[in-house]
Amino acid sequence: MNWYTSDLHLGHVAIIGMQNRPFANVEQMNNTIISNINSIVTPNDKLFILGDCSLHISLEETIRLLDRIRCKNKYLIKGNHDKDGYPEGYFKEIRDYMELEDHNHWWILEHYPLLSWRHQGRGYIHLHGHQHNSPEYNINNKNIGILRYDVGMDANNFMPVNAKQIIEFFGEDNLQNPFKDHHNKDRDILTEITKEQQELFEKLMKLRRFLNSKSIYNVSQSQLNGLVRQESAMTDYYNSLQMRIEDLRKG
Repeated sequence: MNWYTSDLHLGHVAIIGMQNRPFANVEQMNNTIISNINSIVTPNDKLFILGDCSLHISLEETIRLLDRIRCKNKYLIKGNHDKDGYPEGYFKEIRDYMELEDHNHWWILEHYPLLSWRHQGRGYIHLHGHQHNSPEYNINNKNIGILRYDVGMDANNFMPVNAKQIIEFFGEDNLQNPFKDHHNKDRDILTEITKEQQELFEKLMKLRRFLNSKSIYNVSQSQLNGLVRQESAMTDYYNSLQMRIEDLRKG
């Protein structure tokens, strides 16, 4: 079985106060999150972590904590706080963006919440993290017909979730027919996505010009790594928007 989670923030002391996490200290938070995952995710399941495994601790300490998660098949969709340098093969895959099929539905995996995504109007479900939302966020998305779900720890009582749970949450009928007026809705979405893609293109070109300029020598290696990851994520998102636009134009 596949399980999805995000924003563990292992080792991050300040997150307890920042997000009102119900823990007395960081050790209790680490232990609870790891114990919750191990309570339902088996060693042979697949665990997709949609970013931000830890913060303000070393890579070695991060690995030590992640090693306590018994699942042998971990996948990382990189977030804005994830480190480089994991040993080769530690994660089955490390990606900025992923699409996969699970329980007869297609899923879009990205750390950041997207305004639009490929086959949005045909029932593809977007899973994300990053925002540290309360459970009400997912309920609000369901109520207004947006198939976007925050799998983060804060939105799910510090537990991972699986596809069956999310499908039942939205309701099978809503996933098969997400829009009553499909064509008109797609026409509106096409205009929005085209505008978003153009704005993203301008930002991407600005970032690429900076990466290719002499100014790049004035930033630290860690900042450079972050900018390269950002460029990769923006490129993946731009390409996903292009596929979405092509799908909508085909009708």
